[in-house]
Amino acid sequence: MRNVLFDIKNNIQKYKKQNEEAVRQSIILRILQKLQWEVFDIEEVYPEYKIGSLRVDYALRNASKNLVFLEVKRLEEELERHQEQLLNYSFQ
Repeated sequence: MRNVLFDIKNNIQKYKKQNEEAVRQSIILRILQKLQWEVFDIEEVYPEYKIGSLRVDYALRNASKNLVFLEVKRLEEELERHQEQLLNYSFQ
């Protein structure tokens, strides 16, 4: 894990130019895989998981139960702009 994080840190300028989908693939999936999540098994890492009328980027699951929801943004994104979105996910 240390090597993955070190590589991400060393290439942060490159990652800052990526859109949200590229961040998911180049950073998030690498980290999840290193943490031993089966990123190609939707029973564990479910992309675009529907919550009510909304979709969260990933639901991390175990035994068909949601454990964690991940919402991914570009590295340069101002997160304050998305607080309402996160609250909506919470209430759904």
